[in-house]
Amino acid sequence: MKKIFTLYFLLIVIIAIPIEFFINTKDGIGITENQSNLEYTLGFPYSEIGLKFPIYNDEHFMISFSGGFDIMSNSFQLNIMPYLNIDSFQMKFPVFLTTKPATPNEASEVGRLYFGVVPSIYLKDLNIKFEIGGYYSSIYFWYDPAFNLNIPTPKTDELFRTRIDLKITYIKEEFSIGIGYNFLIRWLSYRSMFITSNDTPYLEAKFKIIF
Repeated sequence: MKKIFTLYFLLIVIIAIPIEFFINTKDGIGITENQSNLEYTLGFPYSEIGLKFPIYNDEHFMISFSGGFDIMSNSFQLNIMPYLNIDSFQMKFPVFLTTKPATPNEASEVGRLYFGVVPSIYLKDLNIKFEIGGYYSSIYFWYDPAFNLNIPTPKTDELFRTRIDLKITYIKEEFSIGIGYNFLIRWLSYRSMFITSNDTPYLEAKFKIIF
């Protein structure tokens, strides 16, 4: 399966010009490109391919469908994202499912469903984009070979958990440079308080490459 994904993405790279190279201290490195309705990312550790379409033939309302594979965590991700574009303002509503193969004879979580809201605004005079993403998860999939007949069971997580991602990006036609901060927030009901964990500041740079 990994070889098929790799060969497919390499074929896309050959026919897609120009492309954009990116490096992100949190998400890895790779290349990405949009070709009409086709979008793809070929990178390490994550690669993805998807399609986007206007809703009701209106370019302000779009929806994208994509799927990808993370080679480090050996997990797949399926995404559906409607979004709205109005001048310099954009609002995304990502919904994505992460899954990984079950370990034989071992009970474990094999998938999790996330819902998100990602507003952003681009200040053209300053070439600066502000973006904040909030992602919430309360549904996961549990695999127990002793009781589930090899079928993962959806369960509701009693622990409130969400992820916040803040990013500021300076954008030019040939390149962009951004700084961000990603952190998790969880609610501890027995202490009636929020806690944060896995805080990650990061840098991101993108450069267009024309062959």
